[in-house]
Amino acid sequence: MSEIASKVKAIIVEKLGVEENEGTVSEVILQGKSGQITVKAGIFIDCTGDGDVCALAGAPYEKGREDGKMQPATLMFKLGGV
Repeated sequence: MSEIASKVKAIIVEKLGVEENEGTVSEVILQGKSGQITVKAGIFIDCTGDGDVCALAGAPYEKGREDGKMQPATLMFKLGGV
């Protein structure tokens, strides 16, 4: 295990919140079965899969196509020749 990997802790999050200061996320608040954890950092990487941290901080985003339809979450596809 690398030095960085040994410092990483996975947390199952049930509820998420952010504190934003002048357009920058300053804190991420995580709520899970083990309680609430507040994480302060200079940089956050949103790995929620849906951009939840960015959206909660007020970042602009688009959802679906222009007609509002979205790809089903279970749909599999293969893309080649890109």
